[in-house]
Amino acid sequence: MRLMKFEDLQKIVPDLKLITGSNSTSEISCICDLDFPVLNGLLFIKNKKYLDRVLDSELPIIGILLSEKLESEASSLKKFEPLFIAKASNIELAVSHLSKPFYDLKYSSILQAPAKVAASAKVHDGAFVGKNVSIGENSVLYPGAVVMDNSVIGSNCVLYPNTSIYPFVEIGDDVRIHSGSVIGADGFGYNHDSGVHHKVWHMGGVKIGNHVEVGANSQIDGGTFSPTIIGEGSKLDNNVQIGHNCHLGRGVMICGHVAIGGSSHLDDFTVFGGKSGMGDNMKLGKGCQVAGGALVNTDWPDGTVLGGHPARPLKEWMRGIAFVRKESLKKK
Repeated sequence: MRLMKFEDLQKIVPDLKLITGSNSTSEISCICDLDFPVLNGLLFIKNKKYLDRVLDSELPIIGILLSEKLESEASSLKKFEPLFIAKASNIELAVSHLSKPFYDLKYSSILQAPAKVAASAKVHDGAFVGKNVSIGENSVLYPGAVVMDNSVIGSNCVLYPNTSIYPFVEIGDDVRIHSGSVIGADGFGYNHDSGVHHKVWHMGGVKIGNHVEVGANSQIDGGTFSPTIIGEGSKLDNNVQIGHNCHLGRGVMICGHVAIGGSSHLDDFTVFGGKSGMGDNMKLGKGCQVAGGALVNTDWPDGTVLGGHPARPLKEWMRGIAFVRKESLKKK
């Protein structure tokens, strides 16, 4: 598949309207986001909050597609000298429709080269290794382990039986992934319009740092247009769900049955107790602790200890529980 120009985008989403820039000469290489902006990429801006983040960033030369509601802000983006600035009346639907051809483009570009497996690595019978895969020194793939195209496994890694590594996943050194876990499956992204849930096609993959361990039957979803990131030394228990585009810092500890919503950030050495959770697009600072069963629904700074639902400082939550218990036991 060839790269697309703005006029090709218009054929897919006819209501795209050019605000400024060339409408046909500039080729778009991919869809990108603020976490990993790419030269000649296409950036979607859906709301004012995201626009403000863009304006505080440094960008390469890219194409920009705005929600029609933000058209009056378009002039503020000219400082980036973009390939073009365009608008869409339904930006969410445009994301769904445009993500598919760029997904196809990325997958069609996978080199059909044989895998590179280090001589000291051991790939057991029944394991599957796709095209253009790299497997480092002393790594072990047990029967039923699957490493799909264009993924990288570092040195001294262990993939236990029935682990699944999707395309465009990068795994560092000394990583252990236990049975039944899936790394890089599509995130749960849909845009509803006219009674239909339109899929957002995910192609960002996952990047896992060194010395990470992932328990059995856990899932780390691939990013939408940039990777989900698991920082060095992080440890995930069994039955853990990490949503698309989450960023886990160094040494994060996640106990069993925890779910972290997409695009949330957990800074270094934050800990989640069992059966706790966190919504999407939220941030926890360094060294935070979330008690078992707590549900986080807003941002919290470094060192906060949380409990309850909605999660709040642990002592405050415990005082509330004690008060309710005391009142409920009073004789009428």
